[in-house]
Amino acid sequence: RGFEAQDASTRQRHALSLPDGDGRDVGVLVEAVLREQDPNAAGAMAWAVARAGDAAIPLLTAALDSPDDDRRHRALRALEKIGSPAALQVLT
Repeated sequence: RGFEAQDASTRQRHALSLPDGDGRDVGVLVEAVLREQDPNAAGAMAWAVARAGDAAIPLLTAALDSPDDDRRHRALRALEKIGSPAALQVLT
């Protein structure tokens, strides 16, 4: 619910408050970062996705095939933030 808040700062705070390694939130988090318009909230969400690590890669990889340019670019930036060998392989 925190990612659906009207206020961007609330969405940002929610992303920053997620516990490390909680794989249950990866799908929700990836979807949130792929649709976020506010740059500050998007940055916090991308950071949270990077902390989730390789668990987010399949969802972000699927988003690279989206017909929506913004969604593809957000997926690309999130993969760059993850920066693991698996993420870099997708990027290449």
